[in-house]
Amino acid sequence: MSYDPIKWDANARRMPRRRNLAALMGLGIIAAALAPAIEIFTDSESPDGLVSPLFMMSLLLILSVIQSPFARTTWVRAKGLAAFDEFERAALVDATQRAFAVVLVMLLALFAWLWAASAAGWPMPVRPRQWYALGWAFLVIAGSLPVFFAELTIPFPPRAEEEE
Repeated sequence: MSYDPIKWDANARRMPRRRNLAALMGLGIIAAALAPAIEIFTDSESPDGLVSPLFMMSLLLILSVIQSPFARTTWVRAKGLAAFDEFERAALVDATQRAFAVVLVMLLALFAWLWAASAAGWPMPVRPRQWYALGWAFLVIAGSLPVFFAELTIPFPPRAEEEE
């Protein structure tokens, strides 16, 4: 007896969307964005390491993103994109473009803040743990933005279609 992942994947039902998922992702993005600021401004005396409350603050975002059907399908490739109708395809492409624009603005804002902080003497990351928190938060937020924007832009079907 062997394990057949193709058969298992083919029998899996498509995960239904949840109405409160976009709100949970929004809260997760805010919590993940606050985590590096807390790490930098509190300047705790704990030893530098990879164990940080940052993971706990980004856990809400990670768990909410994996619940979205837009994160669970491979819509980045043409074959996976074919599973959606033309409106959903256009909305997914638009959500990805918006996410890349927001990521670029986030990078510019980060470098502007680092430049201003070094010139004005404001708190900025100096220890490895603070840089790790900044990088992890950026990675988690940038990876979840396309799914977040897709959840916001693609409307839910009417209630009668959901129950079928």
